[in-house]
Amino acid sequence: MIAKLICNICQQNNWLPIYKGLLLKCKYCGLVRSTDKFFNLDPSKLYNNSYYNGKDYSNYLEEGPALKKNFEDRIRRISKFKSKGRILDIGAAYGFFLKVAKSRGYKPFGIEVNRSTAAKAEKLSGCKTFSGYLPGKIKKLGKYDVVTMFDVIEHLKDPDKYLSASRKIIKKGGLIAIETGNIESLTSRLRKDKWRLVVPSIHLFYFSPAILVKALNKNGFEVVNISSVGFYRTIKQTVFRLFGTTFGLPNFILNRTYYLNTGDLTLVIARKI
Repeated sequence: MIAKLICNICQQNNWLPIYKGLLLKCKYCGLVRSTDKFFNLDPSKLYNNSYYNGKDYSNYLEEGPALKKNFEDRIRRISKFKSKGRILDIGAAYGFFLKVAKSRGYKPFGIEVNRSTAAKAEKLSGCKTFSGYLPGKIKKLGKYDVVTMFDVIEHLKDPDKYLSASRKIIKKGGLIAIETGNIESLTSRLRKDKWRLVVPSIHLFYFSPAILVKALNKNGFEVVNISSVGFYRTIKQTVFRLFGTTFGLPNFILNRTYYLNTGDLTLVIARKI
């Protein structure tokens, strides 16, 4: 299949439709992406207040306790390789990771494409949060010991450009930590187009661990750890994602958190070389 956009990994342009044509798969390297039309959407308008309240999340702020548990696990994993220093969280959302990293002794900063979301992250976390796109901000951001992308790389129009920009702001021997869905996981292969992470309008790219490693190697990173990670969620968010409503259930039920590992999330930690 011929599409306008070339492959972000191998620079070829030969795509095979998969999942009933919802997604395209590179014939040469296996990278999976959304169709061309979704790359025209403006991220700064897409990831606004409505995205976090009623679109992708029922109420992102109320998801805070569950997200905090997730980020405490992620910072623990990162600390095994870098226990202190400056962290830049790309796609900081409301700053929950920034707050957790700060409590663990790091000096965190955030960046968000939407100005109002960046302002909210800075207010809630107490950490400086920039607005805009990373590739255009590298001269203003300084240097970091760790750069993180949690459930972000799949949203980017040009992941390769972000990895290249990340390398420029990471100190010698510093780390990048990326969490994203694994399209080669058993869950994904069984669910196919029904997989919970197949959302072409916002998830533009779909990685396997092997493809993500290839992208990192291409941009001067050496992978030091790959792990399948689980996640905490509130019952409210789960019900909302399944049915689009919470049915007016009482908060003492909706706000309960639980842990689940469906085997389809991968965390990759790599070092700048």
